[in-house]
Amino acid sequence: MSLKHGDVSGPTRRFNAVIPRWGLSKLISKETLMEPSNGYVVNDNCVFGAEVLVIKSEHVNECLRLVKNGASVKREWKISDFSKQGEVWVSEEFDVGNYQWKVNLYPNGVSSLPKNSYMSLFVALEGIPPHQRVKAEVLMRFKTKLDDCHRSKTYTNWFTSSCPEWGYHEFVSIADMSAKGFLADDCCFLEIEITVQGVVLEAPEI
Repeated sequence: MSLKHGDVSGPTRRFNAVIPRWGLSKLISKETLMEPSNGYVVNDNCVFGAEVLVIKSEHVNECLRLVKNGASVKREWKISDFSKQGEVWVSEEFDVGNYQWKVNLYPNGVSSLPKNSYMSLFVALEGIPPHQRVKAEVLMRFKTKLDDCHRSKTYTNWFTSSCPEWGYHEFVSIADMSAKGFLADDCCFLEIEITVQGVVLEAPEI
């Protein structure tokens, strides 16, 4: 005895964390299922099957959240024994816009530069998830002890998990550090101001 069978195909659906399950609420009527001549039920048994085709999608939904008025924090450090800091001076972590940040200062410059030519300065975003991007404006400033002279630079950047650090390889020359009073008694004054302007999140695909 050959059994009849029915093929039912549904629309293409996207499964995600918000909608992990899809189906058909009315696949077949009970009358049709139980009708002996249709052959769906034999000896009180029936067989169901499903074929799933996975379609890879490159589409990514993103949600931009602007930070109203900007979440801004200014931090200042007095760095003593500048010449004894070694390869890199790292600040403590501090919070801006519910994200953790730190400063990486290279007294003798990063390894790609001639030694003792420039001081390098970077700001790094700690522990950013791979599905997020954070846009921030960063002000970097070196000041003299009396604050009568300063060297400052400002930039805006998207910080990501693959590129969490941004700054300047050649922020100020070592020669200018002493000649212009930024380094006195082996001590310097650093000011960093970070303003978080927006956050991009991957949105659930519907």
